[in-house]
Amino acid sequence: MGQILDCGLTAVGTASSIRIDDDFKETCNQMQVTANVLGNEREMLHAEAILNFAHGNLSMAAKKWEDLISKYPNDMLAVKFGHDTYFYVGIFWHGMCAFGLEKCDDYIEAEKQARKVN
Repeated sequence: MGQILDCGLTAVGTASSIRIDDDFKETCNQMQVTANVLGNEREMLHAEAILNFAHGNLSMAAKKWEDLISKYPNDMLAVKFGHDTYFYVGIFWHGMCAFGLEKCDDYIEAEKQARKVN
């Protein structure tokens, strides 16, 4: 799970990319091998999602994390990575914006954002 956390935080946090960082690419490949050989179902799903994200397949990564959350609803790492991925994809952006505006007591603009369709 340590490699999953390392690769996931690096990929989703956009600290590096497998397209330009050969060391990160190798780390991700090793994560996949380790998850497939030694990991349980949860770890394999995380590895698949992270690799999809790292390769730019954000929608597929989000789907994998949704599948993970369906099977393991207490997996906060999947919730966090899924949430962040949706933010990058743009899905639910207006809802998150509305939430922030509501927290700043801007209820009129929050409602406008909440009613927008993606």
